[in-house]
Amino acid sequence: MNTNRPPMNTWFWTGCRAESAPNLTNRGVFAVCEGGKHMSFVTTQPEALSAAAANLTGIGSGMAAQNAAAAAPTTGVVPAAADEVSALTAAQFAAHAQMYQAVSAQAAAIHEMFVNTLGTSAGSYAATEAANAIAAG
Repeated sequence: MNTNRPPMNTWFWTGCRAESAPNLTNRGVFAVCEGGKHMSFVTTQPEALSAAAANLTGIGSGMAAQNAAAAAPTTGVVPAAADEVSALTAAQFAAHAQMYQAVSAQAAAIHEMFVNTLGTSAGSYAATEAANAIAAG
C-alpha cells in the first residue's frame, strides 16, 4: 500500500496555484491555472453523501406516512352542527386539508428527486474517485 499518496478527494493541477476567492464567493479557495483560468477545488465524501441520502429517505418515508394518516381525518371534517355556518366551516377545513395534501405531494416529489440526485451523485463521485485512484496507480 502506498502511504505517500494523498487522500483520493484531494485534487492536483499542474501549473496551478491556490488563491483565496473573497471576490468570487463568500469564502473558498480556487486555483489559477494556465491562461489565468479559474478552477474550483471540489472535495467530497461519497460515503457521507450516501448516508445523508439514506437518512433523508427515512425522513421522507416518515413524512409521507404521517401525511397519509392525516388525510382522512382532516379532509373529512364533519360539521359541528346542522346549521349553515358549521357546514361552511367544515367545508373550509376540508378545502384547506385538500390543499395541504396537494402541496405535501409536490413537496414529497421534490424531496424524492433531491434524494435520488444526492444518491446518484454519491455513486458518481465514488466511481470517479475509484477511476482516479486506478489512473494514479
